[in-house]
Formats: sequence, C-alpha cells, structure tokens
Amino acid sequence: MEEESKKIDSLIESLNHPEKKVIRQAVEALISLASRQPAMADRLHRLLTEAPEKRRWPIAYILAQISSPSPSCLTVLKETLDHDDPDIRWATVLLLARLGKMDRGVVSQLLDLLKTGTPRQRRMAIYCLRDMELKDP
Repeated sequence: MEEESKKIDSLIESLNHPEKKVIRQAVEALISLASRQPAMADRLHRLLTEAPEKRRWPIAYILAQISSPSPSCLTVLKETLDHDDPDIRWATVLLLARLGKMDRGVVSQLLDLLKTGTPRQRRMAIYCLRDMELKDP
C-alpha cells in the first residue's frame, strides 16, 4: 500500500512536467489506479483548487474520468477549450462531448459558453455539441 501511495505521489507530481507526453502518461496511470484508490478523487479535488491555472487541466481531465465532475472541474474543462495546445483542446472536446451525452447540464454550460466564451472556446463548444449528436432542437 505504501509503495502504491508513493507511485501516486510521483504521478501527481508528473502532472506538472513540461512535456505533454509525460503528463499524458501520468493522467492515464492515475485514471487506471483510481478504482483501487477511492481517496484519490478527494485529493485531486483539493489539488484542482490549489494548482496554478495552467496546471489545472490534467487534474480536471482525470477527475471527469473517475467521478462525476464537480462544477469547478467543469469550469476548468471549459477554460481548457481555450488552451494554446490543439491536442489538449481536442481531448477536452471528446471528454465534454461524452459527458454531455450523459448530463444535460454539460450541454447547458456549453450553450452558455457560445455566448460568453472566447472565440476559440465558442468554436470548440460547437464541436462538442456537434459530437453529442443531440436530437433536441
């Protein structure tokens, strides 16, 4: 148990790494470990509020994969639609589209983003909504 705890600590620290590949590997590993570590979601929620703005997106991405996303998690994901890196934006689009198929609240937030977001956020929100294949006009 102690060894796994150290591994989680190391993976969480890797979320601050400058290389996207390292971050992606840490995200995937933490998602896979989450089922065995129920306290991880609480820890990540705390980190989400403490992390610098530029470092919050991988935490929010993990949280949205392992639990029902909180309002703060969704806020970070919506902010990430304006990220400079197109790969990160598109990963977020896919995630939000999947979440939106299960939660109409996400759809509502994306519709609001069409009015209030930056031009890039608005464009990415349109892709999210398109990928949800909504039937309701």
